[in-house]
Amino acid sequence: MDKWPFRESARNFARLYRKAKGMNDLSLDPRPGDNASPQDVLVLANQYALAFKTLNDPHHGKAGFMRAPAGLCVIHAIELYLSVAIRLCGGTPSEVRKYQHNLADMAAHEGVTLLGLRKKTSEHLATMRQQNEYVVVRYGPEMCNARSELTQLEATLNELACKVGTRFDALTSPTPSGS
Repeated sequence: MDKWPFRESARNFARLYRKAKGMNDLSLDPRPGDNASPQDVLVLANQYALAFKTLNDPHHGKAGFMRAPAGLCVIHAIELYLSVAIRLCGGTPSEVRKYQHNLADMAAHEGVTLLGLRKKTSEHLATMRQQNEYVVVRYGPEMCNARSELTQLEATLNELACKVGTRFDALTSPTPSGS
């Protein structure tokens, strides 16, 4: 006999309650990142970029699985910079989550197009999506040699970091009064 006879009833009640409120079984209130400001996300992106630069040391070796941690850091930093651009244009954390790591779709958002990314950068983001690099670098060490070169990822990262940082400063810097 079940030690807690009402446990299943409580679970069913909770499921019905979430369904009535329009929530799925995985809903969290609030979701991680819901209360993070664009500045918080920018700081996090900068930290992942710094981690990439640390891991992208030539002494770490050339084998794909040895480069995977650097690749994961750079891809995540790129995604965070795209998220900041979307958030600065009025996007919500919920809207950003709906992209599900699709960097090409994120790059098509108005907040990112305002950055004026180079054509080569936009194409690289689309290629990353087509090759499913985010998943490969996380779960497929045997496939890591088929993904973007770290130098290409670094160029994309540097452009986004520069342009998002400039846009953030322009939108958040106080304007001189009395001019």
